[in-house]
Amino acid sequence: MRKGLAIVDHIALQETAIKSPKAAPPSAVCATPDMATGRERLSGHPDTSPAPPQASTCARQETTAHIYRENICLSPARGITRAPIVHSRPTAQSHDSLQPRCNATVRIASVFAFVREVAPLDCARLAAAWGEICRRAAAASVATKRRRARSLHGNPTQGLQMSKKLSGDAPGGDSAPSSRSRRKLIGAAGMIAGAGAAAAATTAASIGGSAFQDRSIGGAPPPRRDAAFAPAATLAAEPGRINVKDYGAVGNGSTDDTAAIVAARDAVLASANGNGWLTHHLYFPAGIYRVTKADALLPKGDIKKKINGYVIEGQGKRSSEIVFDAVAGGGDRFADNLLTAHGRLRQLRVREITFRASRPGLNWIYCWSSLAQGTNQDFAFDDVEWRGPWNRVIGLDGPGDSNLNSEWSFNRCHLANDVVLGDAFLHSGMTPTVSQQDQFLNFWFRDCKFEYRSGTLLRFARGGYVNVYGGSWIQCNEDVDTPSVFFDLPPGPHNNTVKTLIVIGVRFELRHAKSKLMDCGWDAANGNISFIACTDAARSFQSHIGPVSVPVTYRPFNGDMPYVKWQSCQLMGRHESYATANRSRLVFEQCHTLNYTMDKFLVQK
Repeated sequence: MRKGLAIVDHIALQETAIKSPKAAPPSAVCATPDMATGRERLSGHPDTSPAPPQASTCARQETTAHIYRENICLSPARGITRAPIVHSRPTAQSHDSLQPRCNATVRIASVFAFVREVAPLDCARLAAAWGEICRRAAAASVATKRRRARSLHGNPTQGLQMSKKLSGDAPGGDSAPSSRSRRKLIGAAGMIAGAGAAAAATTAASIGGSAFQDRSIGGAPPPRRDAAFAPAATLAAEPGRINVKDYGAVGNGSTDDTAAIVAARDAVLASANGNGWLTHHLYFPAGIYRVTKADALLPKGDIKKKINGYVIEGQGKRSSEIVFDAVAGGGDRFADNLLTAHGRLRQLRVREITFRASRPGLNWIYCWSSLAQGTNQDFAFDDVEWRGPWNRVIGLDGPGDSNLNSEWSFNRCHLANDVVLGDAFLHSGMTPTVSQQDQFLNFWFRDCKFEYRSGTLLRFARGGYVNVYGGSWIQCNEDVDTPSVFFDLPPGPHNNTVKTLIVIGVRFELRHAKSKLMDCGWDAANGNISFIACTDAARSFQSHIGPVSVPVTYRPFNGDMPYVKWQSCQLMGRHESYATANRSRLVFEQCHTLNYTMDKFLVQK
């Protein structure tokens, strides 16, 4: 509030100076507004800049007007500071003879200079200061009216006039000096409060809508989306973000940045707060970063040292790219991974970045989870792209007491058309003989663009409960005779409640006759599969693909058909079934088959 009162004192000081000229101190210099920028040149030395060829009347009068001005600086960090009083030399010309717009110009220039310091203030404090300004202005107005009423007690008519708003020609009306002073006080205060509030709002918007951007909440850094409107120069230095370039990464695509990235990664992993959650993100600004060693983004490490809230983020797909250029060793599942989650990773977040494998045999992440030793859980990917010949992007595995490795969310993720998958994009249940790996559950894919060359996209040898919403899924292997499949669902046995697949509004495209949409081995024991408003018929018009293709095969465990429903879909080729029991559980409702009539669409083997 003291800072708010300083605004009133600052304005009152200007008004006093305007009405009561005094002699200027010997060291005084002139304060003139810079009309091009809206700022004042306030200095302890005479202004030596060259004068314009012809100054306007308003500008000449501003330099001769006798105005005391105190530059009050308000900021949360420095409090109230006062610059030396700056004024011009008095002249014989009276203030009333000056044009009113000159005073307004001087006041506006002062406001601009003042707002530069007001901007860091938050809107609540500005509102409080403005309230105090209005209260003081109202009190001064009432006191003035009372004094005038007492001085005119012998003239009731004139006393009555003092209580009304008179015309500008009437004595004591709005044109009176004291009334003008009140209006100037309120007007200037309003300009300062309004401009200050606007500046504060602009400052808040530039850092994501918060006026307390430098304060951490619970140890968490500002979310990535809040910095979207910040200048690029501030992104790298934003609190809560560790920039790999600050640790020596070059990002030119050829320099080996492994050591720098590992150092930055270790700094992030060391930033845990009292609750064990990481308070800093690993940030890759625009560039191509070459990595030549496995585990560069996450080592196997000590399973007892848990990692919570690990965030890896870039500047955008194809803007920030990590090239995994290690030599593939093969054999050990804990080798050849860019990240290894050894039962200690929770809340992994990856966003706005591209990962590219430089050679076959490399994996993006291997997740090993054990109920007794340590588990992994909660993964989210937003606007992430994978490129190149990956062996496997995500692998889920564990010992006899496997558990969790669950809750996977993919939003607007992308596989480029040069991706060749050796094993799968996501392989859940890498040791299918371990029934506990059915606990690897809950996968959500939203608006993803998986347009890869060949290989298996999703393999659920164990685990499941998969939901897919929207997107474009294309197998691009037009000239390579390589089997590819979007959904590989091997036969069980499986535990209950894990065999659920729901696909809504996805456009599939199979560009080779041997490409498959689904190879289903799930059986009737709690098996439920639904495709709603989907299509795989983009190539149905091509004779070498449409009529000869078999996009879906049913090979249920023990021959027992699960519940399968196709609703409002457009389908090409034929489906084939090896079910021996409960064949009626396969239902087609309001579907359009493009190459065969419905009575010939399903081939029973």
